Amino acid sequence: MSEAAIRGQISKTFRLHGLQLQPDALKFLLAKITESKDDTIVERVLQSIDKSTLNKSTVDKPTIESALNVLFKTEDNSSTIKESFKVINALEMPKYKYNHNRKIFLQEEAPKTLYGDADAKANIFRERYTIIQQRLLRHPQFIAPILPTDTGRRDYYHLTPIESLLGSSGRKCVLGMLTQIVEGTYYLEDLKSTIPVNLERVDPGVSSGLCCENCIVLAEGDLVDGVFVVDVLGLPPAESKETSKKAHGHDFFGGAPPTALLPKLISYEEDSDGNLIIFISDVWLDSPVVMEKLKLLFDGYHKQKCEHSLEPFAFVLIGNFTSKPLVGGNQYQLQKYMQNLAELINQFPGLASDSHFVLVPGPADPCGSVLNIVPRPPIPSVFAKPLLDKVPNVTLASNPCRIRYCTQEITVFREDMVNRMRRHCIIQPDSNEDAIVTRSLVKTLC
Repeated sequence: MSEAAIRGQISKTFRLHGLQLQPDALKFLLAKITESKDDTIVERVLQSIDKSTLNKSTVDKPTIESALNVLFKTEDNSSTIKESFKVINALEMPKYKYNHNRKIFLQEEAPKTLYGDADAKANIFRERYTIIQQRLLRHPQFIAPILPTDTGRRDYYHLTPIESLLGSSGRKCVLGMLTQIVEGTYYLEDLKSTIPVNLERVDPGVSSGLCCENCIVLAEGDLVDGVFVVDVLGLPPAESKETSKKAHGHDFFGGAPPTALLPKLISYEEDSDGNLIIFISDVWLDSPVVMEKLKLLFDGYHKQKCEHSLEPFAFVLIGNFTSKPLVGGNQYQLQKYMQNLAELINQFPGLASDSHFVLVPGPADPCGSVLNIVPRPPIPSVFAKPLLDKVPNVTLASNPCRIRYCTQEITVFREDMVNRMRRHCIIQPDSNEDAIVTRSLVKTLC
């Protein structure tokens, strides 16, 4: 087949998939086909292209190069193991902003920083509201029946904007942010208006979650003399990852593996029954008791590896890493404790060479000059240098961080959220039992 015929066949195949190759991309792909003498490359490249990352139907040369790199990775078993475990720090997470006019999420390319500008605080709440609103309007309980004969769908919630409450009567459902515009008086606020609320009739047994100031809530009640009297106060229902991805097509978690590599990752995950991820919190490296227990733990898994060829895939060690905060120039003592941890891990060569070690700082760990700010940056490498030099697979993570293991998505956040939420909660739970409070906290975070 002549070069012109091959060129035409490539263009036709891409058009059948709704894509168009730029001239330099077509020339580059043609050269690769001629070099490898493999006619199946075109179809395999198309399978490797993640269409959700394309801003338009035109495919450029860098996209083809990336797809070919993914294609060659899928044929390499070592790349499967490498792609199976990823740690995504807070400032590496993809940031999407919802465009209300186009009804889509657009990824922001601006560099991320801990220090916002003057508009950052207002933008946080505005973007949070629009994200929750668009999600809520897709929920079956908030979609009106399309056909008059749809008698099974008569019961649904109609969201009323706050500016429409005045002049209307009857029971209303409102989505808004709880705030105190005037001290001692709570208000509900949406993007266009505010209204004072009375929460005295709210039943804690009916309401869900822990509602704090600046939470986006669903409130149901009546308007009485210009005040919205709330009977039921709760948090908007959660949405599954599958539903969100079906609606928008984006991977909001970050660190997604190449599409062509997914079958191998799924197979690797199913075949690796012994791949455990161990999570340990409050690893006080300055405590002899903790170090002894840590040695006992490593020894147990090392023996398990020798006898049954099973080993932990990763250890996620979560701070605080000292029993007391290191302040007043004592931060460099953490180097000595990291040295002791490195020596302990190296007593078990199998774990040291094959297992991953992820360090997530706690609230009291030295993480630079940033104090009481979330996200907390990783432990500075100057403190962890003895561990980084002696143990090969060490990752210094932020707090919070995300971990992707094959198809599983894990979020790690070291914070005393129960006490903090209880302290700021407006409507206290109807029971002080730990299980009830914890369940309410989970509903809030989800």
